[in-house]
Amino acid sequence: RPGGIAGPLAPDAAQFKAFIQSEAVAQDQILLSRARVIAGPEKAEATAAAVLRGAVSNPRRAEVLLRDLDRARAQRLRRDKAGSPWDLEQSEGGLFDVELIVSTLIYRHAGALPALQKLTPEDALDLMAR
Repeated sequence: RPGGIAGPLAPDAAQFKAFIQSEAVAQDQILLSRARVIAGPEKAEATAAAVLRGAVSNPRRAEVLLRDLDRARAQRLRRDKAGSPWDLEQSEGGLFDVELIVSTLIYRHAGALPALQKLTPEDALDLMAR
């Protein structure tokens, strides 16, 4: 969310675009690949959808983000140790990693396959496998 907790819940397109380009960390940008426009006037929805598409359609930026994300993941694994081998969320290869991998794949391919942003993770994986 642009501006953190103090920022607006529904920023205008210019604020959101500025957030994507300057404030959003790698994980924020990767997770934008799964963002959806859920309500609003038709023109505002189209503008928001275009901003989201633009956020994930730069292949060169994707390579930089993937490197940043790999470093952030390694730091998280060192910092947030799993409580036990049964911690299916935080352990290496756990749910957090699966979600990150799926979102990263969607981000990486959304420029060529814009429909990925509107699909469920399961359907997106099916489409990318074809």
